[in-house]
Amino acid sequence: MATVITKEAFLAAEDRPTVDVPLPEKFYGEGAVARIRIMSGAERAELEKRFATGETTVESDPGGFRAALLVATWVDESGEPMWIAKDAAAMLAKNAKTIELIVEEAAELSGFRKKDVEELEKN
Repeated sequence: MATVITKEAFLAAEDRPTVDVPLPEKFYGEGAVARIRIMSGAERAELEKRFATGETTVESDPGGFRAALLVATWVDESGEPMWIAKDAAAMLAKNAKTIELIVEEAAELSGFRKKDVEELEKN
C-alpha cells in the first residue's frame, strides 16, 4: 500500500545528493573525480528560462547550455560551487571528451533528456 508523503516530510528529505564522475587518469591523475550536485527545481527552471526564451543563445554564449549546466552543478569537496559564470570559457577550453562526460552525468542527474538539451542548445 502506498503512503502519501506529507509536505513536511517532502521538504525535509535530503534529495540533492552529489555524484562523483571519474575523470581520465592519464590527464587528471589517479582517482580524480568531478563532483556533481543534482540541481534544485528552481535552478533548473532558471537554466531553462535562459535558453528557452532566447535570453542566452549559443551565439551569445559559446558553449552555452553545457557551460551553464556545469557552473550550476559542479561542486567542490565541501559542496560549494566550483565555477562561476566568468570561468566558463576557461573550463570549456579543456578536453572536450572529458567535458562531455561530466555534462552527460550532470544532465541525467538533473532530469534533462538528450532531446531537452538539444532543444535548449538550438534556441
